[in-house]
Amino acid sequence: MLEVNSFKALAVRLQAGLNTEGLDAALGSLGRMEGTRAWLSITALKALGPDETAWKSSFDAMISYADGAGWVSQDKALVRAHIDLSER
Repeated sequence: MLEVNSFKALAVRLQAGLNTEGLDAALGSLGRMEGTRAWLSITALKALGPDETAWKSSFDAMISYADGAGWVSQDKALVRAHIDLSER
């Protein structure tokens, strides 16, 4: 995670030369691609962050907001992320 303290946006940065099929493989256990969106494991993302109460609280608040916006899977396991092409 590049911007571990940014709770306003969630994006997967697509490296130059990598297409969405390559991104799907690169995500591995972190999630999967579905069309032009990445679906990321909430548990895996949380495990990548710092083991700090304040950080975990902010992360949970971000996921709660995403859920209210319809960006969390029905089973509450995945959160939808944008694909960031700006670094290409």
